[in-house]
Amino acid sequence: MHRSGIHLSIRRLARRLALIVIALALAAPSPTPTAPAWEWPVGASYVIIRDWQPPSNEYSAGHRGIDIAASPGDIIVAPDSGIVHFAGRVVDRTVLSIAHTGDLVSSYEPLETTLKKGDRVARGQQIGVVSAAGHCAESCLHFGVRHDGRYISPLLLLDARPRAVLLPVDRDARAPTKPAGVPDGTSHAASRSSRECRSGSYRGSRARASPARPADPRRHRAGGWRRCV
Repeated sequence: MHRSGIHLSIRRLARRLALIVIALALAAPSPTPTAPAWEWPVGASYVIIRDWQPPSNEYSAGHRGIDIAASPGDIIVAPDSGIVHFAGRVVDRTVLSIAHTGDLVSSYEPLETTLKKGDRVARGQQIGVVSAAGHCAESCLHFGVRHDGRYISPLLLLDARPRAVLLPVDRDARAPTKPAGVPDGTSHAASRSSRECRSGSYRGSRARASPARPADPRRHRAGGWRRCV
């Protein structure tokens, strides 16, 4: 084939490959965006005074949420958009819960709110203020989350993951690895001696002892010979 014909064939092949790559890129599904972390209901500045403590079973004692330091009158915002699931008095305080996408329900207490069941709220919207009647000995906001009816740690949804920390490498941990087949605490010489014992070539081996003059173990020890076992 003439050289010009070869070049023409290569260009055609490259053009076809480019068309195939473009078609595959257009046919590939677009990546699903990752859901952003929830906002803190008391703002970016927060202090957790009591952490999540999961109960051993559904009815045992535990702390089904986190307590965030807050003062009466502090603004509470919705960590994510949703619909008010409950708003009313429970025992001696007002409780508000919001249903979110993904079978998630967030709850807040104690607070004062004007919201009613069925009201829609947007992410970051004010949903109430902290009230004086407390869940804690000191003033705080109790923030809980349920997934599919079961309580989970709110920190799983909030942007509260610790940063990765690079630790220095321990030089002792990089010591050379002992050769394979050599037991701990032995050397190559000891390994070689054990092989000689098994083969009968070691000078202290019973297989090398003369039948007319059996080897004396005491003589072996006195002379510093190593006994084969």
